[in-house]
Amino acid sequence: MSGLIEGLVISHLGKGIAVEVGEQILLCQTLRKLDTVVVGDRVLLSQSAPDQGRIEQLLPRRSVLQRPSRGDRIRPVA
Repeated sequence: MSGLIEGLVISHLGKGIAVEVGEQILLCQTLRKLDTVVVGDRVLLSQSAPDQGRIEQLLPRRSVLQRPSRGDRIRPVA
């Protein structure tokens, strides 16, 4: 396994998340311990195959669009 690389989440595809890394788009899964990953998030990921990876870490957000969720909680949307 190589080092972590930075990418930008561009789409949430059900159980998979599309992450743009340079000119390449990787289909990724997330670690269960991570908070909700949304479009626009910058992430660190490990590449497991030429077109697949795993999101290891969520980088700090610069802005966030939120909406109310169940149980008086706030949930990020983008």
